[in-house]
Amino acid sequence: MSDTIFYTVLDAKLRASKVMAHRIGFGQNEDIVIFDEPCHECFVDITRTKDKRFHIINSSKLDSSKAYLFPSAHDFWQHSSKDASAQVLRLVRPRQDNVEYFIDHHDGEFIILTNSPKDDGSGLPAAEPLPFRLVRAPTVSPASEHWAELLSVGDDELIEDVEIFKNHIMVSMKRQGQPAVYIYDRASGRRSELPLPYNGNCTVRPEPNPQFEATTVRLGFSSPVHLESVVEYDMTLMKQCKPPTLVRVYGSYGVSLEPEFRLEDVPLLLRGWVIALAHVRGGGELGREWYAAGKGASKINSITDYLSCTRFLLDKGWASSSRLAATGVSAGGLVVGAALNISPEYFRAAALHVPFVDPLSAMLSPDLPLTGVEISEWGNPLSSAASYTTIREYAPYDNIHDMSGDRPGPSILVTAGGLDQRVSVWQPAKWVARLRSTGGYNVSVPSDTGCTPKLLFYPQMNAGHFHADSSESKAGTDNGGDFISAQALRNAFLISETSTIPC
Repeated sequence: MSDTIFYTVLDAKLRASKVMAHRIGFGQNEDIVIFDEPCHECFVDITRTKDKRFHIINSSKLDSSKAYLFPSAHDFWQHSSKDASAQVLRLVRPRQDNVEYFIDHHDGEFIILTNSPKDDGSGLPAAEPLPFRLVRAPTVSPASEHWAELLSVGDDELIEDVEIFKNHIMVSMKRQGQPAVYIYDRASGRRSELPLPYNGNCTVRPEPNPQFEATTVRLGFSSPVHLESVVEYDMTLMKQCKPPTLVRVYGSYGVSLEPEFRLEDVPLLLRGWVIALAHVRGGGELGREWYAAGKGASKINSITDYLSCTRFLLDKGWASSSRLAATGVSAGGLVVGAALNISPEYFRAAALHVPFVDPLSAMLSPDLPLTGVEISEWGNPLSSAASYTTIREYAPYDNIHDMSGDRPGPSILVTAGGLDQRVSVWQPAKWVARLRSTGGYNVSVPSDTGCTPKLLFYPQMNAGHFHADSSESKAGTDNGGDFISAQALRNAFLISETSTIPC
């Protein structure tokens, strides 16, 4: 029932001995006992099958187990007596020394991992511990006499983990001491082995895979010479998915984009993301000439360099356009915005923080703060027709076109600060407005991936220019919380937009 929480209770010796049911909105004194295990050698726990149809109560010793199941939809509060609770619990298999079993449910049958003897039925202790195997049993009759072999292993193999999906079963095992991962296709009955990195010379750790409907599975890998990484595999194609990739850019004022620790990237890296830094002209990575080649009349080089870096990742097969995202802050947002106008098909998502997306209007307004000191970086369109033309040709705001055709543009997140004195809040606001009126973001247009591109605008009117910058927003300061909120929003946006499509 959706209004019921099940939990275990410890006895005086810290042994989980009871399973209780609590009804949300009622006092704890009304909680009822669902199961009570008197044997002092046993620990109890309660789990739910991945398809959410049954709850399983496990009573386990170190070398044996037994399990009871009941429908998740059962209402214990209609019949709250102890006898009524006992009646709804269904014992799957009596306890037998040296025999363990673990249960999940899928598509009208139970999937059971067990080391029980194949000629089971005696109830006597198993003569010796046997290898684990995978069996199936009908939902209406899960008792062991109805178990049928689904997957067995050789003498040199050991099943370590099983993950159930709607159309597949993932089995992680050891084979002659080396890791192996098999995918069992439920429809065809085909068993296929996944290709592992590092020639299999690694440890394999199944990551949380909570979505029953998923067609991909995530596995963690590490070795003595490789840091932990997360790889996602497409179980329908039996191939490794290209990881989601974030390409960061700045490319202005001769500032170098350093491969430094950035707190906001940690949640992405832990989920297997790749972070790429585009060292485009206009930055300072290769000296003053590199900087000069991406400023003023040559600013377009910053944008084409960024697209070249992105194209390189795609051509090498290190990234996929269906899982590639762009990000830039301030002047870096200008580069990203201009790149979206030229090649929107490269990207699945883009996150632009306080982006300088209307440089022409800014440089035509000498009364704005900092416009005068920015002339050497961007040019002076008030006094130079050439500067006006140059800026007009790359400015993100002035080059928006309709991206609602056969290949819709990426989803875009834009932030702004109402107290920003460097990039006035009206700049990103008017850019978003034109994207909606001209760029095709005013209607729901499904892309060829089946996802509708989104355009999200998040202005914080009490924030300044650096509210999304970790170097300026420290924990314990007034804008430390602004930084955390801004980056949490960015990460949630990027993860959701790159996770909703096949890899």
